[in-house]
Amino acid sequence: MANVAKNSVVVGLKDLEGRWSLKISEVYPIALKFFKEKNGSKALTLTYNDRLKMFALMKQAVHGKYTPSLMPDNGLLDVVGNNRRSAWQLLGDMSQEEAMSQFVGMLDRLCPLFTHVVEAHKVENDEMERRRKEEEEEMTRQLNAKAEEVKKQQEMIQRQMSQEYVVMVKHTHTLTSKHTHIQMCICRALVRNALNQQTYSQFRLYAQLQYPSNPQQQDALVVQMQEQHFIKYMQQVYSQQQLIIQQQQQQQNLKQQNGQVQQQNVSEVSQQLQQLNIQQHLNTQQQQQQNNLTQQQQQYATTSAVTSTTPLMKCIANGTASLWTRKDLKNFKESLNSEQDSVINIGSGELVTVRVPTHANGTSIFWEFATDGYDIGFGLSFEWSPDSSSDDVDTSMKAALPATASKETNNTDGSKVNVAKKVEVVVPIVRRQSQSEVQCGSHVYPGSGVYLLMFDNSYSLWRSKTIFYRVYYSQ
Repeated sequence: MANVAKNSVVVGLKDLEGRWSLKISEVYPIALKFFKEKNGSKALTLTYNDRLKMFALMKQAVHGKYTPSLMPDNGLLDVVGNNRRSAWQLLGDMSQEEAMSQFVGMLDRLCPLFTHVVEAHKVENDEMERRRKEEEEEMTRQLNAKAEEVKKQQEMIQRQMSQEYVVMVKHTHTLTSKHTHIQMCICRALVRNALNQQTYSQFRLYAQLQYPSNPQQQDALVVQMQEQHFIKYMQQVYSQQQLIIQQQQQQQNLKQQNGQVQQQNVSEVSQQLQQLNIQQHLNTQQQQQQNNLTQQQQQYATTSAVTSTTPLMKCIANGTASLWTRKDLKNFKESLNSEQDSVINIGSGELVTVRVPTHANGTSIFWEFATDGYDIGFGLSFEWSPDSSSDDVDTSMKAALPATASKETNNTDGSKVNVAKKVEVVVPIVRRQSQSEVQCGSHVYPGSGVYLLMFDNSYSLWRSKTIFYRVYYSQ
């Protein structure tokens, strides 16, 4: 009989795990939370015996077999405590996994709503896993493409530098005393032109970042940077030439002293030294190019951080809102933690509307918000209200607003009159990834009225969200 009972438990456990494609250790925390939240409500009404049974299963799942020290006897008057202790003792040597399985199965049998909660949890986990894989694949693809592009550029630069340096060395060795000055000028012009072609795009990008609206200063800065780069390059070339001359003189001295070194060996050594110098020079130039590129990237990142991020949509004349994002999520949240009015909590299945009247001295509204851990739906509407002049921000729990909403006002005699308010949608409600970036936006006042900032959590069945937000206007 014991084997039959054990086999039935194993089959029941496999049925539960196969039903939701989740392990019992993953389903049990969901069931325990659901039981604690819904116990005694209309969704979960249990008999006294059922509650005793589920209490005993919870104790067995956490602590295992009954232990008197965990639940001591408080006397005959403690009826509920004695019943709970007896129910726990009846479970005997039942394993913790079996207790979890029976607890989940009993809750599923007594409350059909529990199945939908588990399925919603599984769908949300599957969606998060799918997004994570897509982000990893996209990041891998971008990194591979960037690495391939950098590799091709380095190979091209190395070939060009090698060819140009070989040409320059040949010209240097063929100079005569009569035409030395002329040929040196020609070589300098060739080297300057080649270096300018290689560095023009990088120097131009840096100049545009420094003087974005002044082409004359951009050109002057590019010329100055090219001249400095050329001087440093020629200093390195001259240093290497002096080193080659010294090495040749040392070789000639050794030949005169020994008298046994053949000209062929000297030529081979000279060629090897020349190749070594060329390779050292190429490595030095490649390192300089990499350092210049790194400095430009850092300066570009600093400029981007100061000017925030590029807007996703440009504000046009017909009143379209501008939307963009920022990366400083942690700093944004920390700056608002001390402001109670800037942090709100949205329950599961709820929509929060923040009403912000237009300011008499303002021309545009700006908003910024972020969330902890999960995304949130966000939309913006405008309620035309020519007589609105309040500068306060009001937060209230409301359902989704239709195209035209109604607002109650009081007559002088105390009776309420419905005044129709025209509401126009500026930004439709869309789920925003506010848990990873600060969501920002702005909109030019179309007139006098009230902006409705709507944070939508109606799609979440059981998870609440915390919103950090800030709203201000510009003159």
